[in-house]
Amino acid sequence: MMGENSIYKIFSVLIAIALAIYVNSERNPYQTRQLTVPLVLENQEPGTLIESAPSTVQVDVSGPRNSLSRVSERDLKAAVNLKGRRAGVHNLRVIVVPVVSGALPADISFEPRTPVVTVRVAAIATRSRTLEPVFLRPAPAGFSYAPPTVQPSVAILSGSREAVSRVARLEVLVDAEPTPGRPIEGQFEVRAVDSSGNVVEEVKTSPATAFVRAELQRLAAEKEVLISPNVTGVPPAGYRLASVDIQPRSVLLTGNPDTLAKINLVTTREVDISEVTSSLVRTVPILVPEGVAIQGSNRARIEVIVKPLTAAPPARD
Repeated sequence: MMGENSIYKIFSVLIAIALAIYVNSERNPYQTRQLTVPLVLENQEPGTLIESAPSTVQVDVSGPRNSLSRVSERDLKAAVNLKGRRAGVHNLRVIVVPVVSGALPADISFEPRTPVVTVRVAAIATRSRTLEPVFLRPAPAGFSYAPPTVQPSVAILSGSREAVSRVARLEVLVDAEPTPGRPIEGQFEVRAVDSSGNVVEEVKTSPATAFVRAELQRLAAEKEVLISPNVTGVPPAGYRLASVDIQPRSVLLTGNPDTLAKINLVTTREVDISEVTSSLVRTVPILVPEGVAIQGSNRARIEVIVKPLTAAPPARD
């Protein structure tokens, strides 16, 4: 009789345990959630860059509902090990661990949904290029940008060989309000662009910024003025200056509008006639103030004609 009672008691305990497990599973069921966890690339080899790799991985997290609700993406770290991985395509195992050891509930399990990911590694290529300033704001009316100063004048770009080969120029983006009489100065962003002007995002530049100093200058104006031949001296005794001719008679000047406004006539280098007794032809430079340019030839042809004095007829009685 005692043996049968013991069996009934054991059976009752087992039923009670099973019933408790069932009730608990109904109240706190076992579930699986999918979390999106950032993928960390560890131990990248010097002189290499990542051409392509997943930025995140999906991780299946399982456990009782109450415990599962306490787990988020921030609690897990997914990583691949790039140690020894040079240029090429690599299939790497994803390791998922808690961010803080022991921080997750003990009844939680997790594993990456995709245990292996593909990472494309490339060797870094470098090239130096001259920095070209690009002014994003137009100069005020009547002004233009004078040739700027850029420091450093050269930058190094780096990236994959294919990306570096697509870079046509390195631009310094000068984004500042131009004001006459006040130079533009500052550090401005450097960007790499291709032959169509599109930014090549895959490369880096060193430095990432450059110092630019630029001033505004007045746009060149034009003005036509007469040329005055600079004839000096007088003919020898018994001779007179009969005529002076110059070709061309006028010249077109370009330069600062304020400077040109003060010029109504230009002259030439001296032509001395103190020893001339007939005709003289000289081609001499045309002289203009500093900062003024001549359109066309800067020389003029001067022809001087000297004749003997005619004796006066004798007086009649």
